[in-house]
Amino acid sequence: MRRPGHREQDSPTARAPSHCAGLARCARAASAVEYALLVALIGVAILAATMGLGTSVRNTFNNAEAAQKSGDTFNVL
Repeated sequence: MRRPGHREQDSPTARAPSHCAGLARCARAASAVEYALLVALIGVAILAATMGLGTSVRNTFNNAEAAQKSGDTFNVL
């Protein structure tokens, strides 16, 4: 039974679909932010690993160059 002046769109059940859609948008936005943070963290990890590897390779080549100049044998391992 309807009350006078009561509109169907004001009822809680009429608002439910739009409210749920808003939650879905919020959940998707939160997921997007989480994925962006995860990608950024992976990027930082890759950058750190690459820089560490680059330093190691540079040191290996510098040692090989020094050994070659001095006439010594250079052992990689």
